[in-house]
Amino acid sequence: MVPKVKNSGNSEIYLKKKPEDLLIPLSIFEQRPLTILESLVLYLRDKEQLKFLQISKLLNRERRNIKKAYANANLKKTEEAKISAKAVPVSIFSNTKLSPTESLVSHLKEKLSLTYHEIAVLLSRNDRTIWTVYSRSRKKNVK
Repeated sequence: MVPKVKNSGNSEIYLKKKPEDLLIPLSIFEQRPLTILESLVLYLRDKEQLKFLQISKLLNRERRNIKKAYANANLKKTEEAKISAKAVPVSIFSNTKLSPTESLVSHLKEKLSLTYHEIAVLLSRNDRTIWTVYSRSRKKNVK
């Protein structure tokens, strides 16, 4: 998945895509019973073909936690996720104060101005769960 750019000399230059610039499709989070972290790690490992070390640095999480999330996701996963056009930057998940779910819900609520119900539908979660997660993330960011 490396984009090509033609320069004036008819040769092609391959641009390396930085992992920090990755966009994560929102549809991967619809997979039940996977958690947000498991869905994210599964996508980054299988679709983007990143190594566990790269994923752990990208998400600012311990490598052993990333490996465990991937192992759990492989035990639980049922079918291949459909990739949608709606996406969020992977950089939102690097805040270690917040869980991956809190990071995602905060981003969708604050940056994209989605309602709790819209977020709940996107993530295949309950509206009250989304409200609770957002409430907790706001409390953590205040401190």
